[in-house]
Amino acid sequence: GAVKLFSLGYGLQACLRVLLQLKRVVRRPNLLPRLLVHKNALKLGAFLGGLSGIFRFVSCLLRRVANKDSQYHAIPAGIFAGLAFSFFPDNTIALYVMWKSLQILYNDAVEKGYLPKLPGFTILLYSISTAILFHAAVLEPHNLRPSYWKFLFTISGGRISAMDRTSLDVFGLKSSQGLLEAVGRTSTVILPTSHFQ
Repeated sequence: GAVKLFSLGYGLQACLRVLLQLKRVVRRPNLLPRLLVHKNALKLGAFLGGLSGIFRFVSCLLRRVANKDSQYHAIPAGIFAGLAFSFFPDNTIALYVMWKSLQILYNDAVEKGYLPKLPGFTILLYSISTAILFHAAVLEPHNLRPSYWKFLFTISGGRISAMDRTSLDVFGLKSSQGLLEAVGRTSTVILPTSHFQ
């Protein structure tokens, strides 16, 4: 399992790097080996392989030490497997894993009858997450990742940039200045409020 996931992570990252640099590789084929053995490709492979390998190793070790199999062995195995994040520290992956874990825990609790089934829970979770992003985009736009800013800019039709943040500056967050930084970093524009009337 670990070797398979290492190969998958490494292969995806290496192929993506080669595809993105295809023009340069065609002109200078000697770049290909350097692209294939790039540290980021190895880091993603180490992360995916480590996640699986550490989890399986700890699970097997606990099963051997306890002389029985238990579903509770997954807890320490998962905690130790989390150390694999040090190979490829990425907030997006960490957030994705966290939200997916919450969704799985919720679905499991519903299936066992511990929690009521809420219709549209996934949509509610997505809406809350997006609301948190919008809140950050208004108060501290400079702290958002460029991809999140562009996402919010697109789904709001540019309205997120048109909001007047000068009245929020009294809170000391420098929201107006943060807007200029976010717009500059993402090549978006500040649309005038008259644009939406």
